[in-house]
Amino acid sequence: MNARDPIPLSSLRRTDASRRNHPPTHWPGRLDRLARRALGLVVALCAAAGSSLSFAQHHVPVTLDELVDGSASIVEGTLVSAQPRWNNQHNLILTDYRFRIGRVLIDGGVGHTEFVVTQAGGTLDGETHKLSSNPELFVGERYVAFLDPEANHVFCPFMGGDQGVYRVTDDNLASALSGRQSLPLDSLIAQIDTRVQKRGNAPPHFRHAGPAAGVTYPSKTAVPFRAPFAPPAASSSLAPLQQQASADPEPGDALAEPVVDPQPEPQAAHAPTTPNWHRFAIANRPIVWDEWPHDWWVSPHDQYRMSDWNHVADNLNRVSGTDLTTWAWGNDRFEMVGFPSNADMVAQFGAGWGATTLAITWSRWNGSGVILESDIALNPAYCWTLDESRSANGSDTCWGIDQSTLHELGHAWGLAHPWETENVWWDSVMNYAPKEFRPPFLHEDDADAVRVSYPGATIDLDGLLSLYQTEDDPNSMNALYTAAFPGATTIYHGQPLTFGTIQVENAGTLAFADPRVEIYLAQNWRSWTDSYYFLRAASYSITVDPSSTRRLTVNPTTIPDTMPTGRYYPSMYLRLDGDQVTGNNTAVSSPNVMATIRNVPATLTPVESWSTWSLGRIGPSGSWELLLPVVAGDDYELSLCSAVGGGSADFDTVMEVVGVTSNDDDCGLQSHVLFTSDSTTTRTISIRGYDLAAQGTFTLAYRRIPDDTLFRDGFD
Repeated sequence: MNARDPIPLSSLRRTDASRRNHPPTHWPGRLDRLARRALGLVVALCAAAGSSLSFAQHHVPVTLDELVDGSASIVEGTLVSAQPRWNNQHNLILTDYRFRIGRVLIDGGVGHTEFVVTQAGGTLDGETHKLSSNPELFVGERYVAFLDPEANHVFCPFMGGDQGVYRVTDDNLASALSGRQSLPLDSLIAQIDTRVQKRGNAPPHFRHAGPAAGVTYPSKTAVPFRAPFAPPAASSSLAPLQQQASADPEPGDALAEPVVDPQPEPQAAHAPTTPNWHRFAIANRPIVWDEWPHDWWVSPHDQYRMSDWNHVADNLNRVSGTDLTTWAWGNDRFEMVGFPSNADMVAQFGAGWGATTLAITWSRWNGSGVILESDIALNPAYCWTLDESRSANGSDTCWGIDQSTLHELGHAWGLAHPWETENVWWDSVMNYAPKEFRPPFLHEDDADAVRVSYPGATIDLDGLLSLYQTEDDPNSMNALYTAAFPGATTIYHGQPLTFGTIQVENAGTLAFADPRVEIYLAQNWRSWTDSYYFLRAASYSITVDPSSTRRLTVNPTTIPDTMPTGRYYPSMYLRLDGDQVTGNNTAVSSPNVMATIRNVPATLTPVESWSTWSLGRIGPSGSWELLLPVVAGDDYELSLCSAVGGGSADFDTVMEVVGVTSNDDDCGLQSHVLFTSDSTTTRTISIRGYDLAAQGTFTLAYRRIPDDTLFRDGFD
């Protein structure tokens, strides 16, 4: 089999017990249906926030309350027929679904007997079209459906896509087709009724955050119904650009005391450790893309993400290098479209973007299962960013261009969402993970999928570290994500820095032994620039086999009094000799979750002669507190100036006597304070840097000047 030959679909249906975690239970027969001759459209991307069940990556996450508030009608009914037909442009198969109504919870004109909704997808004239943002429905089954007031007949008529459809089993268990929730039907109906009462007679509404004012997203110009023409020649194509690798941390000497960490059970005790991916079709290698035009502000990040897949599958993605500014569906080319407008979508398919749809990959393939064309687009109605510290922040409304593009490129060559056929417990770029658990990395399941589909990869050693764990949820097809450092906290010197379970993956082809996980506090999020501090290393006497995931326990790490005070991102680094992909070795907390390190204040003893106290250490946004007992009427002098009392500091300082006075730059960049105490008490002295870059060490000089009332008041 040469490099251009696809792996047959039949070879990808894993049935051996060592690979399969759980048999599919929610969607029987899906593998067989996906293996038919098909012209499919695959849609993706979005996520929930927090340490929670993953869901709904096709659409923005929608809560049950938002489903009720945004729906035109809410109906429980039975699907009695599904009739496919061509759209008016005759380039997309639609299916009309007829439901017999059981009960109406909100009637927005749906009636009380039957209703019909339409969505893209179906089989007609010997080919099948599929849009994976649209829930798969089966005649004879019962559903609770939240109907979108826009009734979009391409991008799904249900509010929130598959989040807005619950399948009802014979024992009255209602399960969201997004995989995020299963509960008794009576409980679901009761929750809906409660929210319906709160909504009252208000019209349906759904709000989402769009782009910031003045921000525009580029798109190629649509040329609808352009006749197919020859794809670009592979011989004249170019390798996509690779993103420059970031620097690795230099650990130096450990600040914290060594700790013996719990050793995991033997790998045989974890059954299974290897996930199971699924593919719906495959493209011939190389895939030659019409990349984003090179003058776009998002370029060349599309090429960077193509190179990520190429690291595992040699020469999978190439670029045409022609800098085309037009696109069309049905032209037999693989196109990075950009952010097409609603008008362009209507011109191509007869319907605009769905209200909750984020990103989409159209793919079409022939009877042999070979993908002929894939186009990738992102919805410009939403906020998008290249800043990972925003896209990985659950409280930020912007979505990640890099992660979305990497995910969509997986669809473009044929990779499906794993939860469609498996009860997922593992991590994957194809998962519907909450925002803070979605770095733009290929996980071991993704690497295994593309390596098997396109043999000849050169990556032998690739370890990946995550500051969270994934596990199975018994009431869902999706994985449960749990952060190892879930919330912001303040830690004093001598107190422990505590992590939950982390996990290490082997995305390579060779086993690696004795992984070393280094624990840091870093100034910058997922970046080893500026200041960072190595606390200690956690070592594990285990072997991590190829295509496997190991969960690891980290014992608490005591913060030493030599640790500079400040605000840090708890970070870890997987130190693995010979690792060929180190960009995924860094693991860090969510961008909005930091650890604030503070000192335990020492108490000064001021006397009439100058004394010094040292050594204070200031890190990013840090402050150092000292306690100063004072007597009413006495004067006190505090100095960081070398010429005044022998104080010193190697950074730009600000000194404050809390509640009394402060000083900045009395002697150059250093601080000096003289004050008279108005009471007998204990004052807090706070020393900090002028700005984030002002970090370093200091020695404080201090003295007491007693109150001499005889000479202060003069002679009688």
